[in-house]
Amino acid sequence: MSWVIIIGLQRLTNHWLIPHGPGTYIHLSSIPRLGLLDFPTDHMAFGAFLLNFPIGFIAIFWYLFLFCLCYNAWEAWLKLPKRDLILRRQGQLALAGKYGQGFLVGTAFFLLLCFPFIRRYEILTAHAILVKRTFDGHELVYPLDRLREIRRSVVAGKGGGVIFWDLKFSDGTSFTLDGGPSRQALAVLLGQPGVKANVRIVDGRVEKVPGN
Repeated sequence: MSWVIIIGLQRLTNHWLIPHGPGTYIHLSSIPRLGLLDFPTDHMAFGAFLLNFPIGFIAIFWYLFLFCLCYNAWEAWLKLPKRDLILRRQGQLALAGKYGQGFLVGTAFFLLLCFPFIRRYEILTAHAILVKRTFDGHELVYPLDRLREIRRSVVAGKGGGVIFWDLKFSDGTSFTLDGGPSRQALAVLLGQPGVKANVRIVDGRVEKVPGN
């Protein structure tokens, strides 16, 4: 269920919070491009909230809030008078107003918590990489003609490892992606002239360059 919230907020980010026209950029990460049918349906789906931390955790707490709200509303509904229809009708209207207002206020609070985390993005245009972190006031611009090195590294851990991608530029700036760029974005980055990398794309697969 967290995937529904995550994907919905990502669509909101794409349409409202990225100041560039649709079709003029691609996401560096493949996660913002996922659809509802792309997530796993086995036990791996329980890790969905980790793929867009902390929005996934906020979604879980929102679901718990809804559960508590519905449970309390049901308890109050059962306590309404059953024989006096006028009082019962008045009680129903009062409950609808009370818990409807609670739902709107609670949902607005959780959306406010999410806002700093949905306004971030890492996108690739024809000429530059544009990055906006959670609390950045303005997006950072990394011109593609200054890209000089792409290095993939894996930090081993229990059950696997975390993949990092370091992008270095000729002016001394750099930034790191965790998880990695999408294949489409990676193909564009590797195709830039003068770029050295320890990976390559062969038959649609990402392979490590021998000796690197």
